Amino acid sequence: MMKTIGIWLAAALSLGAAATAAADTYRVPKTGAPALTATLPSGWSGGYDAAGNLHLTPDDHSGAVMLSMTTDPSVAGVPVPTLAAGVFKAIGAPPYSATAPASLAGIAGSAFAGSFTNSAGVVLDVRLVIAKLDGSHQAFLLTLKPHGQADAQATAVDTLGASIGLDTTAAPAPAPTPASPSPPASHAAADAAGL
Repeated sequence: MMKTIGIWLAAALSLGAAATAAADTYRVPKTGAPALTATLPSGWSGGYDAAGNLHLTPDDHSGAVMLSMTTDPSVAGVPVPTLAAGVFKAIGAPPYSATAPASLAGIAGSAFAGSFTNSAGVVLDVRLVIAKLDGSHQAFLLTLKPHGQADAQATAVDTLGASIGLDTTAAPAPAPTPASPSPPASHAAADAAGL
């Protein structure tokens, strides 16, 4: 059950996905339903990793937004705080220090917040929102921002996170693309994003 979360995080932390132009709309997962949707504003890039997770970063590398959707029925019975603890552990952060009700794509969920210092010595604020959509779909939104970041930069990350939508129609299957391996879970996402 936590294996699914670990796989997602290993991929999510890579930020090694190929970036594409801003103003594109992305889906997670790329096909099937339900799916999270994100439309990038100008000055942002996005890309998928080999596991299909979405990584979004502003061009100035002032933060990161990561989206994932698990479709593992074995996770349905796992309490959300346990899922959150697994995510924080997998990214190398100490346990979350605050919780609050939240929503993701209009679905009620829970937010978990904390901070950690990346390998470059930058203190990052972490916010994880988890929403269980049904018995086998769990949606994850992870945001990373440098602690004490300027208001405009912090607002851009938060605004994109708040704009995530939910698509309940299946998208057509895209043409196959070669996959690249994901590195092990570490501070790689923050490092790759320049955080």
